[in-house]
Amino acid sequence: MTVYVLPAAEQSGPIPIAYPDCAGDVVVNRFEIDLGSAPLKGVTLAQDDILDIGIIPATSQVVDVIIDSDDLDSNGSPTIAFDVGVLTGTPGTTGSDRVCGSEFFAATTVAQAGGVARATAKTAFRVARADTDKSVGVKITAAAATQATSGKIGVSVFVKG
Repeated sequence: MTVYVLPAAEQSGPIPIAYPDCAGDVVVNRFEIDLGSAPLKGVTLAQDDILDIGIIPATSQVVDVIIDSDDLDSNGSPTIAFDVGVLTGTPGTTGSDRVCGSEFFAATTVAQAGGVARATAKTAFRVARADTDKSVGVKITAAAATQATSGKIGVSVFVKG
């Protein structure tokens, strides 16, 4: 298992994170996974690899999550699947003790042909507010039969103050 940290997950990193500044305000942070750019360029993602993709701001409540994906498995019998959830540990770190939940999506296959998926599991809407920033993680549950060398997954996380 390898943990890859994308720029939006870095504490004080180059990607600004929107925070809801008033009670009830809803903001969206869109996090992109780009197989054609660092740190994933040339990487073949394996089962159990984890991507630390972005931040759930401290004290905010997740109200929706949407995935949009290109076709990332060009095999005639695609196998790629992944979970999306809250990632334990400090955002932006690569420790092997980090664990990715499946609160938002469990073993989604949206990247097998490309498409869009919206969170429908009740767990997506019951993520507890935290006093500190938390990471959004993607865990590969089944590696691609033939991984594309380019393509993106977008994860849009809507939070309210």
